[in-house]
Amino acid sequence: MNNAVCLDSFYSTTRLVTALKPSIKNKLSGSYKSTLFLDNNETRGYEGGLRKQGYFKNSYKLKPLISIITIVYNGEKYLEETILSVISQSYDNIEYIIIDANSTDGTIDILKKYDSQIDYWVSESDSGMYEALTKGFSCISGDFMGYINSDDYFLPNAIKTIAELHIAKPNLQWITGINSWYNSNGSIIRTQLQLPYRNEFIDKGIYGTKLPYIQQENTFWNTNLLQYIDLKTFSSFKLAGDYYMWLSFSKYVQLNTVSSAFAGFRKHENNKSLEQEKYLNEIKPYVGNCKLTLRQRVIFLYDKFVSLLCSENVIKKLFKNIVEL
Repeated sequence: MNNAVCLDSFYSTTRLVTALKPSIKNKLSGSYKSTLFLDNNETRGYEGGLRKQGYFKNSYKLKPLISIITIVYNGEKYLEETILSVISQSYDNIEYIIIDANSTDGTIDILKKYDSQIDYWVSESDSGMYEALTKGFSCISGDFMGYINSDDYFLPNAIKTIAELHIAKPNLQWITGINSWYNSNGSIIRTQLQLPYRNEFIDKGIYGTKLPYIQQENTFWNTNLLQYIDLKTFSSFKLAGDYYMWLSFSKYVQLNTVSSAFAGFRKHENNKSLEQEKYLNEIKPYVGNCKLTLRQRVIFLYDKFVSLLCSENVIKKLFKNIVEL
């Protein structure tokens, strides 16, 4: 860290920067390439961030670089809260990339406001959220990563916990925490203890349909896993790209559940994630044989029972019954 300097100790993204450009190792599949700056696009409206000012990030043995991506389109209502949840983290070595789809509301003003805390941001047209996310993938240079939508937010020590797990247990390639939900005001309204996620059930599309889904904003992975995603296919999704990404990872590594809450899903009227029927239609071509063996049925019934038992409503009812005895 000899070449690193602190621009502003107040922000997690400005405590360890350097004027030396990092060597870029391509971690993407097919014709997609890792880069510090996206190629110029005729639809581009704006581009900015620390990289445009000559500041970059490196990863260190005791301070691994954690990359976070946010994709946004007309997200002025919650975007600033999302940005602050990243740049106010307690961890010191975070790389933050934001890809905007030529927003027409106040989003650009917010991005300009935090130009010196975001590593790289760009505003240009795309075909949907997963093409935008693919652009984000090409811009990251960290060891571990996650992405958070422009209406969700991280808890204060989330990234520090991920970095500590990565240092202590480098064999953990894919991590998820306790599922949490927020209301439109940002208050936590529900949490759910997680059972181990099973790769064979990911293949069958069970999570998010018959069992609790893998919460994207709560999930982080080694950036080397990006090589297993067919990014052309991934970019074509409108709603179910997360499932395709989890399916791609599950062919090679196990998803590990940890007893920490990192972030949460904000429930509000404009959530794309609420379009369940369209989501199911998108995953159909990729779901394996849905028929369960006897062993899988027993495991599924056990997981379903425990999941229901741990749900908020069941716990409330049990507690009420106990009090009334």
